[in-house]
Amino acid sequence: MIRKVQPIITIIFGAAIYAFGLTYFVVPYHLFEGGATGITLITYYLFKIPVSLMNLLINIPLFIWAWKIFGSKTLYSSLLGSISLSIWLAIFERIPLQFDLQGDLIIVALISGVLLGVGLGIIFNAGGTTGGSDIVARIL
Repeated sequence: MIRKVQPIITIIFGAAIYAFGLTYFVVPYHLFEGGATGITLITYYLFKIPVSLMNLLINIPLFIWAWKIFGSKTLYSSLLGSISLSIWLAIFERIPLQFDLQGDLIIVALISGVLLGVGLGIIFNAGGTTGGSDIVARIL
């Protein structure tokens, strides 16, 4: 039982770290990311579409593609990571928290890079993805 639950909790925890970095460091300081997250950020910056919603919408066709190639186990891990990420993003979007680092964009970039990297590494290590280009990377 614990062996089945541990990866789930680990993916959710990694998604929380990733979402924290994205919400409180990447978005407020108008930094960019690559892949599907980058597209999500562009739609947020231009049209104010919530990052949490756009993250799910962009990933739907990629989930279908991953399911056809890898089967249901990888799909479930990717769905868990992506849905967890979107839920954490929605939660953090509603919690006002600011870090006054406006003049220190290098520090902001380093902090966001560490948070996103650690969060994503935890998710990958547990066998999950956050959708987007993570799925494409697994396919390739």
